[in-house]
Amino acid sequence: MGQMVGGLMNRLGERAIGPEPEVGMGCTEFMYSDRHAYTVVEILSKPGTPVKRVVVTRDIATRIDNYGMSDAQDYEYTTDPNGIRRILRLNKWGQWKEEGSPDGSSYGMGRRDEYYDYTF
Repeated sequence: MGQMVGGLMNRLGERAIGPEPEVGMGCTEFMYSDRHAYTVVEILSKPGTPVKRVVVTRDIATRIDNYGMSDAQDYEYTTDPNGIRRILRLNKWGQWKEEGSPDGSSYGMGRRDEYYDYTF
């Protein structure tokens, strides 16, 4: 049996089949145990074909709770037109990855989620 790396929620999230991306849709980058919120800003696939390439930008995630260094975290999200831009590609295993970085973070479509793991 393989060893699980990172947080359980991130491993489950990066394997979930999400909706087909569309402009304005939320997206989440799954890192080791942290998560970052993005927004789909452009579809790069040809019209009438399945979406396999998109451009996302990093959202501004503002923490709105008062829980401090806790697992319970609530955020408010604002799309940032000047945020970090990434081109994502859907790979043959059904995972969204940054183009040119097949071993990097996975991304999930359909939901924005920010999370900071204070244990690292």
